[in-house]
Amino acid sequence: MMIPTVGFSNPGSAPIQVSGLASGIDTTTLINELVTLQSANLNALTAQQKQEQSLQTAYSTLDTKLNTLENDAWNLSGASTFAATAATVSDPTLLSASTDSTATVGTYNVKILQESTPAQYAGTGGVFAGGATFAKFSQDLATVVAGPPVANGDNFTINGATITYNTGDTMNSIIAQINTSSAGVTATLDMATNSMILTGNGGGPINIVNGSGNLMSDLGLAGGTYTAGQQAEVQINGGSTITSTDNIFTSAETGIQGLTFTIEQGSGSGQINVATDLTGITKNINTFVSDYNDLMSFISTNSTYSTDSSGNTQAGLFTYDTGVQALQSSLQQMMSNQVPNPPGYNNLTEIGIGQSVTSTDTTTSTVTVDATQLANALTSNIGAVTKLFGDPVSVTDPTGGIAVQMNTYLLNATTFANGLIMSGQTTISTDLTTIQSNIDNQNQMLATYRDQLTTEFTNMENVIASYNVSGLTQLLNSLSSLIGSYSSSSSSSSSSTTG
Repeated sequence: MMIPTVGFSNPGSAPIQVSGLASGIDTTTLINELVTLQSANLNALTAQQKQEQSLQTAYSTLDTKLNTLENDAWNLSGASTFAATAATVSDPTLLSASTDSTATVGTYNVKILQESTPAQYAGTGGVFAGGATFAKFSQDLATVVAGPPVANGDNFTINGATITYNTGDTMNSIIAQINTSSAGVTATLDMATNSMILTGNGGGPINIVNGSGNLMSDLGLAGGTYTAGQQAEVQINGGSTITSTDNIFTSAETGIQGLTFTIEQGSGSGQINVATDLTGITKNINTFVSDYNDLMSFISTNSTYSTDSSGNTQAGLFTYDTGVQALQSSLQQMMSNQVPNPPGYNNLTEIGIGQSVTSTDTTTSTVTVDATQLANALTSNIGAVTKLFGDPVSVTDPTGGIAVQMNTYLLNATTFANGLIMSGQTTISTDLTTIQSNIDNQNQMLATYRDQLTTEFTNMENVIASYNVSGLTQLLNSLSSLIGSYSSSSSSSSSSTTG
């Protein structure tokens, strides 16, 4: 009789199958449970890895929020932010105006004498042979013009810009060449009159000079009708007449630094007022406060304890992070710092910016802005507000204004290798590498343990099967002997009776 053996699959990611036919034991389930009992370290490492990955994400978000606040602080640390100006006009239908960082406060009375009108040159008709069609715009110009064919290199100039025909050029490409050149004109072809029209982009003249070949005449520009344009003219504060080739007057024409204005209609008088851009300054301050609150809320949310569905209390990602806690505390302190600024404002509360802590959440300090108080401070003493935020570091003010302090602190936290963000991210990255190595080792150990158990249980099954077969053989032999003995006895008895 053959002895049955117990088969098993090669150890791997799939569960090992051990039949247990000989013992009657579900060895596959038993092995899985034994391996599970040894997986406590692996489970702990996986949980730790997940925690570190969450911390890594939190640090990335923290970095983004710190950089945002740093940029806000930088904007408020420079005097240029508080020196920004904005232009308003008395009648937007007459004038529009804008300023740049070099503009100074002032009021300008503008009298519009005339607006600019463009010069125009209407060429002679009959440019396309047989009339103008859309198809001819994309065909080689040499094959569709009515005049003598153009040759490669034929050219002429418009206001000093050279326009050249190259073999294969079309009407479309010639028009595009004119319009993108420095000629300062816009070229079109009037389909109705089959003629080229040049319109000045300003009030200046249009001067056309032939170069060589037939291009200028083929486009109908050797003759035609010229209508002169006119320059825009204004007077400012009763001064002499100022001209511009278009309706836009810059400091180059007016001599007023940083101011640009545009005539919107041909005549009339209006006023341009250049003043400090209080709206823009207020917006910058409110953005700074909003981003500060967002950062503080993010840190506090990740520093508080929470309770899961099972009632277990869990610390936040930043609860025991002393670096993050120190950063939050330092920023809160800066918002309440005193700045030497006699006889101006010495702290943010004096201009309507104050911190408040709610009774339900003592870890989150929210900064609020009293819009009226801030507006009054900016209106009455913008110089003092400028110094409160952006006073540079000096002997009399060793720390600088609030925004200067915060900008310096946040730069150190986010950009240097030993700063909070880079050092923290480096530590997290190192920890994740170590954890992954430990996980790999644990997986290898468990795989080896599973293989060992599988081998041991397989051997056990084979031994049990061997014993079972041996016993069965002895039983069959005994039965065979018994049957043989019985058969002999019956045969002998039968013979005696017959005789």
